[in-house]
Amino acid sequence: MTGSRPVTSADTVAWIESTKEHRRRRAFSEQVRRQFLTQAMPSVVASTSDESPSEPTEDAIQDSSWIPDLEAGWDDESALPCRKAWERAVEFLRRHAATVRQQTGESLAAPDLTPVADGSVDLHWVNGSRELLVNVPADRRSPAAFYGDDFGDLKIKGTIDPDSTNERLLLWLTTLQQSNGRSSRSLTVPICISDSTVCG
Repeated sequence: MTGSRPVTSADTVAWIESTKEHRRRRAFSEQVRRQFLTQAMPSVVASTSDESPSEPTEDAIQDSSWIPDLEAGWDDESALPCRKAWERAVEFLRRHAATVRQQTGESLAAPDLTPVADGSVDLHWVNGSRELLVNVPADRRSPAAFYGDDFGDLKIKGTIDPDSTNERLLLWLTTLQQSNGRSSRSLTVPICISDSTVCG
């Protein structure tokens, strides 16, 4: 764990560029999702319209259930299938949602799940004045990269093992819920997450 250091302009530029790229990915994946649901799975929307309310994270998983069926070249170029990364991301999301439920009694806010051309999957939370982006690769030997921002002085970044529960990342997620006006009891763990983290 490292100590605090000032956030530099390079950190800000890197975050701006990463969020621009994520938003570009998200817009494109939404285009792909609509095309996929229309052509390959026309009954999906109708079949889910009468479902009873569920956990927000389960809704997000259901909304992204088209991702595993993407084939190579789904971006009309050289994109890789995302099934393995999606399954890993779902495990990560469910594990952390269960821990938040157990420790705070509340539901974890739902992220957007977005396929990436390299075969990984992004999980993106935006609540109130905070944002968190976690990129989960398909290879279970590879860590997940993350970046969080409160659009002010506090920024976090680094890598984590997405195949285990990270309570320090849970602190950021529960704080996301608080910044969105929810009254969840936050976890009493340090904000620094890894050796490469920028801490506020």
